[in-house]
Amino acid sequence: MIAFQAGASYPLDDYIEQAVTSRIPGRFVSYASILSTYQDNRHIDDIDTRIGTLRRLLEDRIDTPFVLMGRSSGARAITRLAAAPPPNLRGVVCLGYPFRNPTRPPEPERTAHLTAVAVPTLIVQGTDDVYGGAAEIGLYPLSPRIVVAFVEASHEFNLSPEAWEAVAVRIRRFIDGLP
Repeated sequence: MIAFQAGASYPLDDYIEQAVTSRIPGRFVSYASILSTYQDNRHIDDIDTRIGTLRRLLEDRIDTPFVLMGRSSGARAITRLAAAPPPNLRGVVCLGYPFRNPTRPPEPERTAHLTAVAVPTLIVQGTDDVYGGAAEIGLYPLSPRIVVAFVEASHEFNLSPEAWEAVAVRIRRFIDGLP
């Protein structure tokens, strides 16, 4: 089972969830479904609230193995959860991880936990992402469980259908290789 966490700009970034989930076979729990079931249909961007919601989702389906997929701030929530994962969390996929906010001074809480991520994690990052592009990734210490793959994109992931297909192939390979 795959559950999706959107970014702070939800629903404007909903196209990213649609682009990925339409290309990956399997059962999905959409972000809209998570909001409906656990957050009274309200998008709340507070990371701790999102982590609590995800813990409840995974606890409610403790016998179901999960992969969490997140975009931007949703990726922050799922990687924080992956640093102390529930037993049914098998892996994490991040689309556009926000390593830094380009309008603020460094915020260590965005990345400090990434050294402790305990499950296989794939970060698909835009080469030109203002929240941390290809030239900056080496600045952040990462757990050996994290693999970073780059795609020619900005943080908004405005990709052609062919580029989305390539991203989906990379994600499918990652998921197929999970224990």
